[in-house]
Amino acid sequence: MLFRLLILSIFLFHGEAVFAATDKLTVFVSIPPQKFIVENIGGQHVQVNVMLSSGQSPETFDPSSKKIEGLADARIYFLIGVPFERVWIDTLQATNKDMKMIKCYREEEIKWNHSIDFDPHVWTSPSNVKKMAEVIKSTLINEDSERKFDYENNYNQLILKLNKLDEYINMKLADRRTDYFIVSHAAWGSYAREYGLKQIALESSGRESGPKSLTNILKISDEQNIQTIFVQEQYKTPVIEALAREINADVEILDPLAENYIENMVIVTDKIAKAIK
Repeated sequence: MLFRLLILSIFLFHGEAVFAATDKLTVFVSIPPQKFIVENIGGQHVQVNVMLSSGQSPETFDPSSKKIEGLADARIYFLIGVPFERVWIDTLQATNKDMKMIKCYREEEIKWNHSIDFDPHVWTSPSNVKKMAEVIKSTLINEDSERKFDYENNYNQLILKLNKLDEYINMKLADRRTDYFIVSHAAWGSYAREYGLKQIALESSGRESGPKSLTNILKISDEQNIQTIFVQEQYKTPVIEALAREINADVEILDPLAENYIENMVIVTDKIAKAIK
């Protein structure tokens, strides 16, 4: 009898140990690039769910009831400042009052021009992503201190990758004839400021360029010999097509929402560097 109890206790002990080792923190994020960051730090210890559906815009997105219901099991929601968060934050929190809502951004990073230009795309700056990574690492450690070593090690590896990315971007953009690039939607302000570029947007904060702005854009494109217009899938409009024909420009896609952040930023940089060289 004693032997059987001993075997049972060993089995239960190991069963609990296996459960503890495989138990994951359920985390929600708003956009795919956040998933990349959280997974790089959390590794096998996190289950990351993305609120934004594929192909949708953070400016106009409404989460489905299924997505909202999924929050019931979440321990953490990492906010990044995109518009739909501000509309839905009370509903998201009410769904799971125990879920921690953690900001990965600073308000001044978004409202960077006296609220005239609202640019929530703070993650397009590698420097901002480093700050986000620090917040994410600290939050995961606070929630799961037993895995502190893994989170810190993964964080350090991610920072090394981001440093290399920063070096690559600086190198690629160093040899350029102009600082200006034209985009369909003002998603690259943080990137532009970090690397000394000037983003010209045909649409910003939901406002399309009027006749006066378009005249100015045509003037700049002529002075700077701009031959490429960058578009985002969600913001293709007749104005862009008309402008491209007017200045005989190629149209290239830049995606600020691609999940593999580092790989995507290399692609973005290569395209911009080619256009401004």
